[in-house]
Amino acid sequence: MKKEDIFGLYLKSLREEKGLTIFDVAKEVDISTEQLERWERGEDFIELEDINKLAYLYEIEPTELLGHRQDDYEEVTKKYQKILDFFKVHKNLPYVILLIVVIISIPLIRKIFALILSIITGSYGMDGLSLR
Repeated sequence: MKKEDIFGLYLKSLREEKGLTIFDVAKEVDISTEQLERWERGEDFIELEDINKLAYLYEIEPTELLGHRQDDYEEVTKKYQKILDFFKVHKNLPYVILLIVVIISIPLIRKIFALILSIITGSYGMDGLSLR
């Protein structure tokens, strides 16, 4: 199912939860019934102004109408807070990770420097395979 279809079904469910008809919503939002039906079928996009009108009519935040519920924000905030708390407790962990990355990268860095040096000194082979 496409995102547009899901959004349209969500719009229809909000309308039905409020006990409103297509005519009621179209009148309140100042659109045609055909336009609302296209939205509910996921056949057309909604302008920002109309999203705000629908959100007001359905008594929800515009972000919730777009699929971002307050619960989602709270869940993400909790996850980020856990990460921040972890790094507060393990203050040196970022430095340890950086050190590990540097140690792992040393052979690659050595090869890059050797390549640069061989190019500068002219000992780099024409086939590009003379690097050891």
